[in-house]
Amino acid sequence: MARCKKCNAEIYFLNTSNGKLIPVDANSLNEVELYDLKNGLRRLYNHKRHISHFSTCKFAGSFRKKNYKKKKHNPFDYYDTLFKN
Repeated sequence: MARCKKCNAEIYFLNTSNGKLIPVDANSLNEVELYDLKNGLRRLYNHKRHISHFSTCKFAGSFRKKNYKKKKHNPFDYYDTLFKN
C-alpha cells in the first residue's frame, strides 16, 4: 500500500498492458487483489473494474511533467518521407 503524496489517499500500483505502473484507488480492488498486492504479487489494471487515482485526485494535474505537450500529428509528414528525392 502507498499513499498519494498530495491528497494522502490509499492507493496501489497496478501494471498496465504496456508494462507501466498506474496508481489505483484502494476501494476499487477486491479482497483477492488486495491480498496479492500485499504479498508482493502484481495485478493487471482493468479500466472497466479499477478506478485510476488520476481520475479522483484533485491534485492530479500537479503530477504532469513540466514540459508535457502533446505532439500534433501531421498526416503529410509520412508521405513527404516517401516521395523525398
